[in-house]
Amino acid sequence: MSTKQLIAPEVPVAEHDGLITISDLQNDIVIHLQVWKFSHPGDTYQLLLNGRLVGSARSLPSPLPPVGSELTLMLAKEELCDDGIYEVTYRATNVVGELFADSPETRIRIDRTPPGAALLAPLIFNTQSGNHLTALLPGYAGMESGDTIQTLCNGHPGPTHIVQPDELTLRPIEIVFEREVMQSLAADNVAISYTVTDRAGNLSIESLPVTLSVNM
Repeated sequence: MSTKQLIAPEVPVAEHDGLITISDLQNDIVIHLQVWKFSHPGDTYQLLLNGRLVGSARSLPSPLPPVGSELTLMLAKEELCDDGIYEVTYRATNVVGELFADSPETRIRIDRTPPGAALLAPLIFNTQSGNHLTALLPGYAGMESGDTIQTLCNGHPGPTHIVQPDELTLRPIEIVFEREVMQSLAADNVAISYTVTDRAGNLSIESLPVTLSVNM
C-alpha cells in the first residue's frame, strides 16, 4: 500500500486556516476521509493525531463502497485540550499482509486564549468632525484579523468593528461614534469601553473605560 493512494482527511468544522471554534470543541470532531484505491473489505482505517494513533480502528464493509466514497471517523474532544497546531492523518491497513500507509496531514488549530490578556487599554478620542466622534483603538495582546470589537456606551452596545488585515501593521483601528446616538442615552457623560471576541469565540475582559461629555 502506498501513501499516494490516500487523500488527506477533511475536518468540516475547521475554518480555512484550520481554526476550530470553542463552540465546536464542545463535541467530538467529525473527520471525513475517502475510500482509497485498491482497498478490500476488511481493510481498517484509524486516526492519527500528531503521529499518534487515537480512537478505534474501523473496517471497510462488504460489499466494498466505490473508491472516493465518504468514510467518517470521530476525534474525541478530549484529545484537543491544549492550544496549538495539530496534524490530523489516518492510517489505512490492508487486511492481506497487514501492510499500512499513513495519509497526508490536515492541520487544525485550537485557540482557547481570550484576546487582550489581563488588560485592554481605553479608546483614545482625539478626532471629531461634525456629528461624528472617532476613536482610535490601541493594539492589544493577541490581536488578529477577524476579531470583533464591541463597544459599550454606559453599558449599552455601541458600534462594532471587525479587525482587518492591514490594521495589524499599516494603520490604526478607527471606530466612529454618532454624536446623536450618544446623546440619546440621556446622560451628561458617557463611559465608553469595549470587549473583543476572536474568531474562535474567546471573549476578552472589558477594557478600561473613557468618559466623555455628550456636549463636547
